Amino acid sequence: MIEIDEDKLIRCPVCDAVNIDKGKENTCRRCGSAIYHHRSFSTEKSWAYLITAMVAYIPANIYPMLVTNAFGTKDESTILGGVVLLWELESYPVAVVIFFASIVIPVMKFLS
Repeated sequence: MIEIDEDKLIRCPVCDAVNIDKGKENTCRRCGSAIYHHRSFSTEKSWAYLITAMVAYIPANIYPMLVTNAFGTKDESTILGGVVLLWELESYPVAVVIFFASIVIPVMKFLS
């Protein structure tokens, strides 16, 4: 029986066959598709997601997102403006939920 180091084994993403890593030109012994080791980019992906979220957060708070019809008047406002308007209309629970879900929690996630 031949012993092979587990670090030399590689899985085919198409048919799940286990193959021996032969370097740069790995092909699956069963289906013939190209296979390769996945490198871990966890830090780079995390930074990319964080920067994307911060960039997308800016227009979400600048452009009108909330349209309110109250007593026949149509009012367009940003998320924070909508929270203020809902607070003035005495919809306290809705205003608090929108404020925390749209302002506080995303900012806390960015800071953490």
